[in-house]
Amino acid sequence: MMSKQLLICVESPKSTPIDYRYIRKLLQNRYEFDPYDSIKPIFLGGKYKYNSNKVCKEIKEHTDNFFGETIVVFCFDSDDFTTHHDDNLFFKQLTAYCENKKYKLVWFVENIEVVIWGYRVSDKQKKHKADEFIVKNIEVVGNLTIASPKATKTSNLYTIFDEIINKRQLD
Repeated sequence: MMSKQLLICVESPKSTPIDYRYIRKLLQNRYEFDPYDSIKPIFLGGKYKYNSNKVCKEIKEHTDNFFGETIVVFCFDSDDFTTHHDDNLFFKQLTAYCENKKYKLVWFVENIEVVIWGYRVSDKQKKHKADEFIVKNIEVVGNLTIASPKATKTSNLYTIFDEIINKRQLD
């Protein structure tokens, strides 16, 4: 069986890996990974840096240094794409970029905390709430199985990873 490398690209900087910590925990709770699989975060340092030279170089380096299949997954908060023109334009640009590169794209409508907790979490509380989610194994409020998430508290996280990981799901 060929091993897989999953490069999970998140908006945040490396100094605040909150979104990646949530995503990693959600994946660990749902899937059984092969010991030879590799899951690595790529921290963008801001959502508009998805196609920066630094990010492209990091993806290329990880891909070149791995023997097996590499799958790149961008994970983004949709913010207010249904009501703000700039967010909607960004949504379209990022979607086109990922399709062109054959990358996967995961959306959290409005953001990952809204999907997980059901409400916006203040910046001051984000680390604490992520720690609580990871330690206490809190049940997610939103729906992570929507193919084209547009409603608040929805995401396509499990839909995308169900396609990628043809391993036994943990229930």
